[in-house]
Amino acid sequence: MSMNENLTLFLDFDGVLNNRIFAEKQRENPKEYIGKTFDSANLKELSRLCKSLSIDSIVVTSTWRIGKSIESLREMLARDGFDRSELIYDKTDDSTAGRQSRYEEIKDWLEIHGDRPYLIIDDNDIGCINEPRFYRVNSMEGLSTSDVDQLIKQLQA
Repeated sequence: MSMNENLTLFLDFDGVLNNRIFAEKQRENPKEYIGKTFDSANLKELSRLCKSLSIDSIVVTSTWRIGKSIESLREMLARDGFDRSELIYDKTDDSTAGRQSRYEEIKDWLEIHGDRPYLIIDDNDIGCINEPRFYRVNSMEGLSTSDVDQLIKQLQA
């Protein structure tokens, strides 16, 4: 992968955009977080990542995709301040959730839609820990400035 290629981002939500610290704060102060689903700091870094790496489409791999339309996923992210929600392009197949690894779901999606340059971001080992296009974030803080800096540096190498 190089910085000049347009990338498809396969994106998880839990632990990436709504980290454990954020979730704990939501539980402790529910009134303060009414209507907030995602951590604004994580969304800011996602936006920076999309701009810096020429991400032209996002495929949602999170279980949050199940039963939701692409438009409702876009609206959910936009409502919390993600300024690139138009990049939400698709989601992996709802019917395979829990029956195969996320990586298998991603491979199935690529088989149907055509292979392309991609990046996978998740907070769990999704069955592809040695895949060079997989980046694992720490679920305590979610997608952070240091994660995005590291991804940019890796892709410039």
